Amino acid sequence: MRDNLKELQDELNGRDTNPAYIATALAIQEKNIDGILNNLQTLERAVAEKRTEIPDALREYLKR
Repeated sequence: MRDNLKELQDELNGRDTNPAYIATALAIQEKNIDGILNNLQTLERAVAEKRTEIPDALREYLKR
């Protein structure tokens, strides 16, 4: 995520970019952040419930 945002920043600093491209790139990063947040919340619930298995959603995310 950090690297993706850094690349976007470098592109913005290096040349003129299309506003639609920037909006799309930022929307993708927003979706990534939402996914990370959801996975962290799922993991937090699993820890609070003292579950020992990895939640399915987190398992799928970690496979990527």
